[in-house]
Amino acid sequence: MKKRTIRFIIRYIIGYISLFIFSVFFALYLTKKQENEINKIKNVEKISEFPNDKLKNQFKKLINYNTFKNKVVLIDFWFAGCEPCRKEMKHFPNLLKTYKEKLVILSYSIDDKKTTDFLLKEKPMPFNFLDDKNSNWHFLNTDFLDKNSFVNKLNIKSFPSYYIIDQDKNYIDNPFNSIVAIHFIFDKYLNGLKYFVNKSEGNDKKFWLEIFVLHNLIIILILLFQFLIFLIRKYFLKHQKIKF
Repeated sequence: MKKRTIRFIIRYIIGYISLFIFSVFFALYLTKKQENEINKIKNVEKISEFPNDKLKNQFKKLINYNTFKNKVVLIDFWFAGCEPCRKEMKHFPNLLKTYKEKLVILSYSIDDKKTTDFLLKEKPMPFNFLDDKNSNWHFLNTDFLDKNSFVNKLNIKSFPSYYIIDQDKNYIDNPFNSIVAIHFIFDKYLNGLKYFVNKSEGNDKKFWLEIFVLHNLIIILILLFQFLIFLIRKYFLKHQKIKF
């Protein structure tokens, strides 16, 4: 019995160390894979030449993408007569609900301000989804006929058009006009890569702590399974219904 116990302890220690080494290498593999993913997604490009025109939003405040610190900014170009714009924008409330305080949307309309104000105030069909009270959804106007306007500085020719800028005000992507593409980028950037985007020492510790907890949880489950096998074996031996 004593030898049996010693053998079990030795097997447990060897198994624990082996599984721990495997967990570490697997975590490193995941880290590398995620870092490769973030490089593909972010494709970080400093936007020092990106227009920083400040325009008035529906709250009468002068803003641009730099106004919002530690938030991802989705810049959207649209106009009232653009049916694809409306179809895409209908998903914005859900987008803001999903990513909450991580995201800000700047919707630049090339309509005149009176048209935009009317749509925001009256919300006629099919614009009943517009939410001018949401502090993370800002509506601004940019003159398409003015060569020096924000929309023309970016050479926007098709609508809707989007730009996505990260928390450090780096350009992430200019997705094709599709809410699916936007969701895909946000999901990977804000959720799937949460440990690797703007990661701090605290997040690193949290990540490795979770790996350690997961590793020990697996060990406990293995031990419980072995103990269950032991009890079953003992039961059958006692009742002489099966021999091992």
